Amino acid sequence: MLVQMLAQMLVQMLVQMLVQVMVQMRMLVHMLMQMRMQMLLQMLVEMLVQMRMQMLVQMLMVSTVQMLMVSTVLMLMVQHKGHLDSVFENLTLANTLSHQPRFTRHTVGHTEHEGSGRSGRIS
Repeated sequence: MLVQMLAQMLVQMLVQMLVQVMVQMRMLVHMLMQMRMQMLLQMLVEMLVQMRMQMLVQMLMVSTVQMLMVSTVLMLMVQHKGHLDSVFENLTLANTLSHQPRFTRHTVGHTEHEGSGRSGRIS
């Protein structure tokens, strides 16, 4: 009788201890998980901040490069203003010259095609 009671008490105590250990372990795991989540979030935030910084730096770099390019182009245009004027005049002259004959040739070509009827012979 007494041995049985002692055994039951021992078993109960062991079970209680096991339950307590399990609960503590669960709490520990939960805490660790929370900590890990927090760390992950922190890492993510840091990465995002770094990425944003990199993007800002890149944007600044690009904008400065663009500004430099525009300013150099403007400088060159100011320096070679006379030369550019002549180039533009030549371009406009070439455009007007190339446009007029093409138009007349085009119309003449059409009349020739209609008159001779080449398309019928090919097929």
